[in-house]
Amino acid sequence: MNIQEEPIYRIKNDMDLIDSNLKLAPRQMRSIARKMATDKIILGLILLIIAGKNVVIVYKTFK
Repeated sequence: MNIQEEPIYRIKNDMDLIDSNLKLAPRQMRSIARKMATDKIILGLILLIIAGKNVVIVYKTFK
């Protein structure tokens, strides 16, 4: 009987690990999405700064 119980306990432990990973996954996905949104905002601000510099350069060149 002990030979049959060992694989069952191993499978149960594996299932518990999978269950805990599945509970953690949505939280990690939200964190990743938040970081991506922050990165996009920073990228947008950098592009605005570069565009502003270009406008100033063009304005001073033709003035």
